[in-house]
Amino acid sequence: MIMNKIISDTPNTTRNISMDANIMFNGNMLEIFRPTSEVEVKEIIVKSPNKSCDLDPLPSWLLKKCVD
Repeated sequence: MIMNKIISDTPNTTRNISMDANIMFNGNMLEIFRPTSEVEVKEIIVKSPNKSCDLDPLPSWLLKKCVD
């Protein structure tokens, strides 16, 4: 119940970000994605560093604690 409150109280800052149409992308486009497994996602989460900021709706340490 506490986590729902934390997430719902967190402001959504991504909607305020806009892309400048005059900037040219100079890289490879991601056009094909391969499916992943729960095991692979869990490994990535567990290996990630314990870093977070006040804007993170879910701190990494808490995600790791609840990864199962």
